[in-house]
Amino acid sequence: MAFLRLQKEGVIARCGIKNGSYRLVEHDNASIDFLNADPDDYLSFKFPLRIERKTRIFPKSIIILAGVTGTGKTTYLLDFVRQNMSAHKIVYHNSEMSPQALNFKLRQFDRTGLFPLSAWKFEARQWRGNPDTIDPNGVNIVDYLQAGANAYEIQQPISQILGKLDRGVAIIAIQKKPGAVYGTGGVYSAMDACLVLSLEWGKASITKNRFREVDEFPGLDNRDFTVEHGHIKALSGWYPDEKKTRGFIRKSERDQEQLEC
Repeated sequence: MAFLRLQKEGVIARCGIKNGSYRLVEHDNASIDFLNADPDDYLSFKFPLRIERKTRIFPKSIIILAGVTGTGKTTYLLDFVRQNMSAHKIVYHNSEMSPQALNFKLRQFDRTGLFPLSAWKFEARQWRGNPDTIDPNGVNIVDYLQAGANAYEIQQPISQILGKLDRGVAIIAIQKKPGAVYGTGGVYSAMDACLVLSLEWGKASITKNRFREVDEFPGLDNRDFTVEHGHIKALSGWYPDEKKTRGFIRKSERDQEQLEC
């Protein structure tokens, strides 16, 4: 009887198909003050391959980096850290590397002797799947996020990370099968993301771009790359999906950089 009374009062509601299962009713009716919001209040980042020229990253955003094993996900993330650590507070959450392994990875950026280990300025933490460790107002890098028993369940921890953000962002690396458009969980892994970058062997593709209105190269979402001294180095300009476009000649990196300037 008590449950029926609470249900009538709107305190609880039935949950699922099992008898006696209820959930608390949340009365969160916070409005969105879009009239007084500033569309120029976005975050300025430098991405490997200059992806910042193709999108805009606002506070409280999720970015997904989906890559085939061994294609350079960690290198891409550390190169992002290198380019942004002087302007942003960065927390690098890693799930699989020991301190020795991370030290080794970082030293690859100093093959020329111009970037010593002491130049790195970020916080490194072990990632054990706890969203409470996310910095609400910082740049969080999760390397990498695993799914639960079912691949589609990966959307839940991504949503939990998003819920912890205030003005911060999270760049989350996940695994991807060769040739797949999205990473683990398929479209479920991209549901909360404003940007999804897919890495194959030597090729990066933007598979979701929520704010493509500012894209300086619309329709050109693929770029070839290689890893050199720890850095992600572009080998081509941006080009369209080869399966859909015939007769398109890829511009060289130098040719397209002239267009970008």
